[in-house]
Amino acid sequence: MREEAVFDFRMAAKAKTKDNLTSVKRREISILYHDRTVGFEKKRPTFWFVWDYSAGWLLAFWIFLKSMWKIWKSVPFSEAVKIWRNLRNRKKHISKQRRQMGDMKTAFFNRSSPLLQHLCQNIANAAALDDIYNSNASFYWFDNKQIIPLSAKTDAIAHFYFNCPNAQAVRNRYRGVGEQFREAIIELLSRKNKIRVLSIACGSAQTLFHQITLMAVEGVDISKVELTLTDISSESLALARARAVESGLASKVKFVQAPFRHLSKKLDGEYDIIEACGIVDYLSDLYVATLFRQVHFLLNGGGYFITSNMNRTHAARILTWTYNWEIVYRSPDELADILWRNNFQKIKVFIEPWHIHPYAVARKSFNIY
Repeated sequence: MREEAVFDFRMAAKAKTKDNLTSVKRREISILYHDRTVGFEKKRPTFWFVWDYSAGWLLAFWIFLKSMWKIWKSVPFSEAVKIWRNLRNRKKHISKQRRQMGDMKTAFFNRSSPLLQHLCQNIANAAALDDIYNSNASFYWFDNKQIIPLSAKTDAIAHFYFNCPNAQAVRNRYRGVGEQFREAIIELLSRKNKIRVLSIACGSAQTLFHQITLMAVEGVDISKVELTLTDISSESLALARARAVESGLASKVKFVQAPFRHLSKKLDGEYDIIEACGIVDYLSDLYVATLFRQVHFLLNGGGYFITSNMNRTHAARILTWTYNWEIVYRSPDELADILWRNNFQKIKVFIEPWHIHPYAVARKSFNIY
C-alpha cells in the first residue's frame, strides 16, 4: 500500500462556541492506495479498458435504447416527448420507469443468464450486491470452504460480467471494509468490556457477519460484540436475518427498520463502531451531512466510522445505461472533506486498485470542540 499524501496541519475554523471565539481544529487526512495489495482484484485491466470503449459501450447503449423504447410505447406521445426532454437535460425522475424494465432480457447479456436476470431485477438492492459478492469463489467463509449460496446457478455469461471492473471493485470494497472493521474490533477489545456495532442501511450485512465469523474461528473472543442492523427496507432486513442465521450469529443481532434520519429517536445509547457503506452513493450533499451528523451523535468518543462513496470513472455511463444504476459520485478528496466538515478526525481514505470504490475510516474525537 502506498500513501499519496498526508495532510496534518492546524486549520482555523470559525465555530459557534459559548465565547464566540475562533476554535482551531487539527485536520488529519490520509489518502492510501491499494496498488498491488494481496487479496485485492485487478484482473485484465487492458482488456476491460478496450471493452468499455467498444463492445461494452455499444451493448450498454443498446440496452438503454431498448428500455427507453419500451417506456415510450407505453405512454402517450406527449409524455414520450417530455421523457426525451428530461433525458436530454439529464433529469433522473425517469429512472423509476426504467427500473420497471428490470425483467427485460437482452442477447449477449442476461437473456440466458438467470443470475444476471436476478441482478437486473434487484438493482441497487442488497440482493444484487450479494450476487456480486458471492459469485466469486474466493469468498470462503469457513474452514470447510463453504460459501454463501447464490440466488441462481453461476453461468459463463454471469461469470464474465461479474468480473468486470465495477464488480471487482465492489468485492475490493468488501475486503477493505472488512479489514478495517476487523482492525477496529481488535483495537477496541483491548480496552473495552463491550463493543456496540451499528450498521446503517445494512443491506445483507454480509461483510460484518463474515469478519465476525472469521474472528471467532481464529479464537478471538466475540462474546463482547453486540450488533445492531438498521435499514428502511424490510426485504434487506429479511436478507440480513438469513445471513445472520447462516453465520450462526442470529442471537447477537438486533434489527431495526427505520430511515437514517430517525435513528437517534429509534436507538438507545452510543456505539463504538458505525458502518454505513453503500448509502452515501445515493444521497445528495445535504442528506450526507444529515447522515454524518446522526453518526457523530450516536458514536462514542474515540469510536470508528466506516463509510464509502463511489468515484466517477470512465465506466460510469455504462453502469447507468446497462443497469440503470444511478450514483452520486464523489472523489476521495470530496468524501474526506465531508467527513472533516462534520467533525470527524484521523480520516483515512483507502482507494482500491480500480479506484472505483474508495472507502474511509474516521474517528470521533474524545475532545468536544
